Amino acid sequence: MKGDKKGNKKPFYKKVWFWVVIALFLISLGKLPNQPLENTPVAGTGNSTVQTDNLADSSSFESIESTPIREPYEYDELQKIFIEINADTTMEEIDSMILENNLFYTSQKYNKSGGGKQINYVIAYTEGSAVQKYADPGDYLKVTFDESANNRLMYAYYVNSLSVGYSALFYNYGTYFELLEEQPGPYTGYYINDSFGGNQGITITYSNGNSKNTNYFLCESGEETVNAVIDKIREK
Repeated sequence: MKGDKKGNKKPFYKKVWFWVVIALFLISLGKLPNQPLENTPVAGTGNSTVQTDNLADSSSFESIESTPIREPYEYDELQKIFIEINADTTMEEIDSMILENNLFYTSQKYNKSGGGKQINYVIAYTEGSAVQKYADPGDYLKVTFDESANNRLMYAYYVNSLSVGYSALFYNYGTYFELLEEQPGPYTGYYINDSFGGNQGITITYSNGNSKNTNYFLCESGEETVNAVIDKIREK
């Protein structure tokens, strides 16, 4: 008789308790909260975090991945000297930087517009590129001082042979093409001189009331000006 009872035993999947467990399991799955993922670290961003409503929403990640990584700037000797130049730079400081960086240079006196003398430095990597006239192709930095005003710095400009027509300028005062200030004033500052800028730069107003649009584009610092030259080279 015991053997007959075992033979008639229902399989476990026909038991009520089995289906109750299955039903409770399925109900619990449907009630799982769809919580937003907060402060999820983004790979490659250090401690930066990003919020998203769910795993399927990847717009934040796509935005980060599509952001271009700016290549760091590395400056050569001439660029470093230009970055250091300001209205208070002295001839002695220029002489010291030339010596420290083992650069070639020439200096020569010229008549200054309005009277007096000015001293022009031409600094370069090669002797042929450092001459005052008919120089060889190459990068160079020109710095001009006012001998008649205790050698006060007038202006300096840096030219890279790979960005012809797009140079860096620090202007304090003096005659430099369209810039004609007799003393430091509102146009003292750093500029990009873009020969192909279509006169979309600053507008200069002269003492006689006339004005002129120029190819000088104002920058905040010597570093920003040199960076613009480097960016121009990278575009090629």
